[in-house]
Amino acid sequence: NFRDLCLQTFKLDASHFITAPGFAFECMLKHTEVKLERLKCYNMQLMLEEGIRGGICQSVKIYVKANIPNIENVDFNENKPNTWIAYLDYINLYGKSMLSALLYQNFEWFENLTLDVTKIDDNSDYGYILEVDTDYSKSVHKIHNEFPFLPYPPNSKVIKLLTT
Repeated sequence: NFRDLCLQTFKLDASHFITAPGFAFECMLKHTEVKLERLKCYNMQLMLEEGIRGGICQSVKIYVKANIPNIENVDFNENKPNTWIAYLDYINLYGKSMLSALLYQNFEWFENLTLDVTKIDDNSDYGYILEVDTDYSKSVHKIHNEFPFLPYPPNSKVIKLLTT
């Protein structure tokens, strides 16, 4: 039985956790003996919470029509190039984040820090959570209309993006 196995292996009762990831996180803390530092600054806590994203991640084109030869009941147009529709998981945000180190101590604010993010080593002992101001040129608004570069629109009436 799963609960008995968890008790024997990890000395933790899986029934005391709401989710399997919560249980796995506690197992990791116990196994690694890492001590997480509490954030002492309330504004830092708020900034981190505002940056949390979750759920499905996708880009959707409103209408797409494939042009596939040799399929019955499909309006194939031989004057147009052959096209297909495919689902591709190129992003893999969850899997990528599972390979990254977690921040757990020495949290500090930096004001007006000049940092070239392309030069930060993926395996660095230091990590950064950045809040940035950007200019989103009006010249690209139309071409980015369906796939926005910045997915959280400021001053939007819709706080969370929805997949439709």
